[in-house]
Amino acid sequence: MKSLFESFKQWLTDGRAYLLVLVCAVMLLPSVFIGFAADDYFLRTITLQHHFVPNLPDSQLDAFVFVQNDNSGMRQWIEKGILPWWTHP
Repeated sequence: MKSLFESFKQWLTDGRAYLLVLVCAVMLLPSVFIGFAADDYFLRTITLQHHFVPNLPDSQLDAFVFVQNDNSGMRQWIEKGILPWWTHP
């Protein structure tokens, strides 16, 4: 029985592997040039420490702490449009 490494090595030497990699690269290429979208702006704001939005995390390590248990801060986020209007207080 072949080991996983031998099977992978055999698959890489097959010409179809290059075709699969090429097709995947062409399909993903537009995502390189599309720019920021959705939460990219929020993460960029936290990373660069631009505090024009109230109650952002103070540390860059807290970039994925989106919602805190602060009702007044959440209300400000809803008013700024960061959180949707239907967010539970």
